[in-house]
Amino acid sequence: RMLCDDGQKPHSGVVLAVRGYGALVKIEGGCIGLIPRRSARLRGPRGVFTTGEGSGAFVGDDDFVLDLVPGQPVTVYIVGKQDGSGRVNLSLRPRSSPIIRLQKVVGDGRMPYEGVVTSVRDYGMFVDIGCEVQGLVPMEQLVLADGFEEFKRGDRVTVYATHKDCKTGKLLFAMRPLSTARKFWLDLSLDGQTAYEGFVTNATAHGFYVDLGVGVPGVLPRSVEGQLAGDIDVGSPVTVYVVARDLVHQRLRLSLEPSDGLVTPVEEIVADGQTPYRGVVRNKHPGNNGYFVDIRCSKLAFLSSE
Repeated sequence: RMLCDDGQKPHSGVVLAVRGYGALVKIEGGCIGLIPRRSARLRGPRGVFTTGEGSGAFVGDDDFVLDLVPGQPVTVYIVGKQDGSGRVNLSLRPRSSPIIRLQKVVGDGRMPYEGVVTSVRDYGMFVDIGCEVQGLVPMEQLVLADGFEEFKRGDRVTVYATHKDCKTGKLLFAMRPLSTARKFWLDLSLDGQTAYEGFVTNATAHGFYVDLGVGVPGVLPRSVEGQLAGDIDVGSPVTVYVVARDLVHQRLRLSLEPSDGLVTPVEEIVADGQTPYRGVVRNKHPGNNGYFVDIRCSKLAFLSSE
């Protein structure tokens, strides 16, 4: 997670294996990444793998071509990471501008992005806007635009992100802006100070579920005493503040009170067993095994009863 993936910082590595789909490279920290076959000409034990287009080359940005063999030292650039799968995508060439993280893409359907068509399929068109993943314009969006047959690889287009999923790496585009902006849960501020309006949809022993109209639930945890400040019940309108995102379970952690400081990303927490963190107990573990503690981190910490 700590490896820089802006597509511009060089990383030293060694080719481990060459396959028909690309080359596996081991870089610092023991991380293994993939150079897709479109980015290099890969030479294996049985000769050169080809793209099936008769060129015998794996072409990437600026038609850069290189032969790779197992054991060869290489300099690579990280162009994509998927936290859920641990997959790392590499390139042999640096990008001219830093890569946009999928999490930073505004998926409201109104923000325009300039991109380049990378491929056209019978189900839609892939567009590169400089993000860590390429986005798909579905066929129905192309029919509503200027006609599917008019687009080809290399065309410059303006697109609008209408859906993104950081867990799967899925990104969808439209060719025209939506009439009203769509709120997306990954675009909500994590500063704990931006207020959002919602209403309570469910109450459990552990907290309240709140609908913010962003496609995923928000959770207001109960305190250890089993109470929340204010008069809250199912159907109640509430003003809340987002303090954390759970990418695995796709939900938000909320607070009724604004925070007095910024949230620390979990990857920046020092896990040496010596650095102190001040926190507030938010809930007791249902199995009486410990407590959930808020230390102003993007994830709730667990304190064992031992």
